[in-house]
Parts: sequence; structure tokens; C-alpha cells
Amino acid sequence: MSVKKEEQPILKIEMTLADKFMEIAGLLVLLSLWLVIFLKYHDLPVSAPLAEGAGNTGARGWIFFLPILGSVFYCGMTILNKYPHVFNYPTKITPQNAEKKYRIATRLIRYLKFILVLSFSLVAWMSSPTANISPSGHVPWFLLLFVGLIYGPLAYAIFRLFRTL
Repeated sequence: MSVKKEEQPILKIEMTLADKFMEIAGLLVLLSLWLVIFLKYHDLPVSAPLAEGAGNTGARGWIFFLPILGSVFYCGMTILNKYPHVFNYPTKITPQNAEKKYRIATRLIRYLKFILVLSFSLVAWMSSPTANISPSGHVPWFLLLFVGLIYGPLAYAIFRLFRTL
């Protein structure tokens, strides 16, 4: 049996200077990812290594996978952020608290979008055969950093959403 979700107020949340900075930073990281991929594409062998070990090669066109995926996520999250009234919130949204809660939620989505694009850029750079990095040396710190950068702000935003009346 499904419960009908109550209508949440529809508001347009104006971006602050910090929000604009985060948007521009994310877009610059995404554009730099595309630029680096395009600049390095012709330097790659026709059959590029996919992983460490003999025989793990694939077409060099796979190098475009991360920028394409990053662009799809970036655009999707940008569109999603325009409709904070459709998000699920841990507390009730009222006309009195809607703006504060929407601002917290949209800022979180904006931050997560930036971290996601930055992570895709780091993965693309670390997996590039021209980076000269041993995969075994960077995986633990990258995973810990990624988890911390995702779940730390997520926990903080949820905490703030509960505190906002």
C-alpha cells in the first residue's frame, strides 16, 4: 500500500556566491577532463591497456567513457537541482522551512556533482597510460578520500536538515 506524498512548496532557490563558485568549479573540472582526453587521444596507441597485466587491452575510444558519463551525471544533477520540491527529505517540509531545507539540499547536490566530476577526472588521469602511476599505489587513498568526500558532507547535510525547523 503506497502513501501519497504531501505536496511540498515549490520555490525557486537563488544561488549564493558559494553556489555559483561550486557550479563554475564543477564545470571547469568537467571541461578540463574533456580537454585532456582530446589532447591525449592521438598520443594513445590504437590498442590501449585497460588494466595491469598481459593481454588486457581495448580500443582507445574507451577513453571517452568517463567524460561522457561525467557529462551525463553533471547535466542530470543540474536539471534535478532545479526541482528541490521533488526530493525526499527526512523531515516535513512546510512553507516556513522550505527555503532553508531546499537550500541545504540543493547545495548538497551541487557539492556531490562537483565531487563526482572530480573523481571521474582523477580516475581518468590515474588510468591513463601516460600518467606512469602504478595502480596498486593509489587505490587505497583514493577510495578513502572518495568515501570521506561523499559521506562526510552527506551526514552533515542530513544533520542540518533535522535541525532546521
